[in-house]
Amino acid sequence: MQRIRFFSLLFLLIAVTAFAQTGAKYLVITHDNFVDAIKPLVEWKTKKGVKAVCVPLSQIGNTSTQIKSYIQNAYNNWNPRPEYILLVGSPDLLPSYYFS
Repeated sequence: MQRIRFFSLLFLLIAVTAFAQTGAKYLVITHDNFVDAIKPLVEWKTKKGVKAVCVPLSQIGNTSTQIKSYIQNAYNNWNPRPEYILLVGSPDLLPSYYFS
């Protein structure tokens, strides 16, 4: 069981590192429930020449701070860096960032 968990984490780390090295101009962040529904948009954007990637909340985290940190990290480290960010979901599934 530990070996499977280790390899799962290793695969996730490799996948995240690959995205960080290649980047995307169009970043879609969505709740896991909507990943399949958003795939056609991501594929269409990529076919039109705008490299797009969809990242589910399960890979980022479920808080607004984690989402903000992920976007900031993508902007600082991806090549190309995101020029467009699309957040898909309702407020009860995709947390909002509030300040006053």
